[in-house]
Amino acid sequence: MAQIDWSRMVTADMKTEQARKEATARLHYAVQDHLDKEARWHGYQDSSTLASYSGSAIPKWRAEAMAFIAWRDNVWLSVQKAAEGRITHDPDALIAELPPMTWPS
Repeated sequence: MAQIDWSRMVTADMKTEQARKEATARLHYAVQDHLDKEARWHGYQDSSTLASYSGSAIPKWRAEAMAFIAWRDNVWLSVQKAAEGRITHDPDALIAELPPMTWPS
């Protein structure tokens, strides 16, 4: 009779937890991509590059960076709040619920 290697056993709870982690990672990647697309749409390489202008000597760039940082923080807070009540497996649905970016004029 073959011996069972219990160290390789995968339970239903373990599968559920792994699926939850993968879904969360997909959502986080989608949100980060949304942030980066918004920055690129406004002429910056990505969200990190845009945020780096927060100390710029150019008032327009500094204002854009500060507005973006405030929006980015609000986006991630919205994602956290959405995750408290439920986990959506649809990145597009989550993105649709996020607050819009308002650029300074």
